[in-house]
Amino acid sequence: EQYAVVPPGVDPLPTVPAAEARRSLGVPDGRPVVAFVGRLTRIKRPDRAVDAMRAVREAGIDAHLVVAGDGDLRHTTERRAAVLGDAVTFLGWTSDIGRVLSAADVIVLTSDNEGMPVTLVEAAHAGVPAVATDVGGVAEVVADGTTGLVVAPTAAAVGEGLVGLLGDPERRGRMGTAATAAAARHFTTASMVGAHTAIYEEVLS
Repeated sequence: EQYAVVPPGVDPLPTVPAAEARRSLGVPDGRPVVAFVGRLTRIKRPDRAVDAMRAVREAGIDAHLVVAGDGDLRHTTERRAAVLGDAVTFLGWTSDIGRVLSAADVIVLTSDNEGMPVTLVEAAHAGVPAVATDVGGVAEVVADGTTGLVVAPTAAAVGEGLVGLLGDPERRGRMGTAATAAAARHFTTASMVGAHTAIYEEVLS
């Protein structure tokens, strides 16, 4: 009882209309978009994201993967993603994550380990549901079955989750709406400041 947990406060990122975002990122119209945002390093498992997208394509869903980030596995990941042909775009480092989220239908997180993934909070504020591996604090951000899907840390499980959401726009929309509402309740600057204030008031009383 001596501890209090205060979720991080994250302000919503600026967004633009989806069509405008996709044009500026060079993403073809008519394809559902999956966003991977993060460092291309071993712990983030970008290989798992690529393999999951292969499963999505093999399921007959003409989806597009946008990879925002860079790292020591950039070239390895690009080679692995060659099988996706023109269905993948590597942006490298970008500061305009709001534009990436504006273009996305789903965000994917494939890590072997995480703390409290702020990227998933930013996606929730933007109304983008997640398919994320069940590691670290992921389940504290993504309510499985409500604001996204929390899955086993395997390419097969991530691929199955993506197929499920990309193939069901209505469900995806409900999850996106629920994600925005949850982020507004739990992950804003105001809620973080309020939680800190409550701690001080309790201690002082």
